[in-house]
Amino acid sequence: MSASFLRFWVAAFAAPAALAASAAGNEFAVSDEQLSRLGVTLGTAQPVELVELAAVPAEVVVPPTRQTLVSAPAGGVVVRLLVAEGDAVKAGQPVAEIESVEYVERQRDYLDAGAAAELARAQEVRDRGLLAEGIIAERRVSETVAATRAAVARLEQTRAQLALAGLAPADLSKLESQRQLSTRIVLRAPFAGVVTAGHTKVGERVAALDPVLGVADLSSLWLELRVPQESAAKVTPGMLVSVTSGGQTITGSVTTVGGVVDAATQTVLVRATIDNAARVLRAGQVLTARILARPAGGVAYAVPAAAVTRNGGEVLVFVRRANGVVAQRIEVLADDGTHVYVAGGIAPDAAVAVAGVGALKALWLSSAEREGG
Repeated sequence: MSASFLRFWVAAFAAPAALAASAAGNEFAVSDEQLSRLGVTLGTAQPVELVELAAVPAEVVVPPTRQTLVSAPAGGVVVRLLVAEGDAVKAGQPVAEIESVEYVERQRDYLDAGAAAELARAQEVRDRGLLAEGIIAERRVSETVAATRAAVARLEQTRAQLALAGLAPADLSKLESQRQLSTRIVLRAPFAGVVTAGHTKVGERVAALDPVLGVADLSSLWLELRVPQESAAKVTPGMLVSVTSGGQTITGSVTTVGGVVDAATQTVLVRATIDNAARVLRAGQVLTARILARPAGGVAYAVPAAAVTRNGGEVLVFVRRANGVVAQRIEVLADDGTHVYVAGGIAPDAAVAVAGVGALKALWLSSAEREGG
């Protein structure tokens, strides 16, 4: 239906005598009876504190700083796996055991290094005494001091290797006092989290630094959103992001807005951090994320998308007044397909036309033409 035909139809249907159309600017007179005959339905503009800028797919990702690999500190054979993928673990909890000849050698090296360091210290004490008595030259003492430092450095190296193998200070003290060598390495969880992957099986041989288990702390996660570049231009760090999973809504905040547009999808990576202390979200999960912004004026208004119309470069809604209707210019902040979010200019209790908007537009244009004529 053309605009001119629609204006003709409205004028004929409304009856010139009943219209009493005297428009002042964008306002024109129309009665409740005429609104009813034109099929106009009124709704209320709803104030909102948050405006939805975009709703896009998002993937739940574990931040790199919250995941780690539990590796074999020495070569050996995996004899026990104490946890499986998906299990929750506590910090320091044993997760696997490895039988290792290499570990035995490290313990022996530590004991030998301890004995060598002790002898070197004793020799240094003797030589310093001999130097004081004038029996030996100072050069001899310098050589003894260098030998002591080398022996202590070797001791610290072997101690660090055993600490890397998971030997606690109390275990080191026990090894020094009892001098009993163990063939078994106990691997422990470095922090509280969830086992994300198993990289070996019982009975398999592993080399030093081979991964055994993956552990991740899932209490705080990332959401990685792919946002169309047009919408990404409006997104800034600190904006809220909301997702719903299992009937629960969780919110986070934008931390990163990428500076590169994906050539294939023409989207920008937006990353948000989200609290997952309740363990509602799971790594790898894909869901819909809503990016929410606070309007500059503090409050915006949501009106049904059907209430919005355009005339040239203007965006309009029709607001009911006491004696007529006004074509109210609005500034669109966002459009989610169901509602349009607009900046100020509409009162919180404003009655807005949500149906029959096309007829009102034709009536308004017809009224404006008569005023202009």
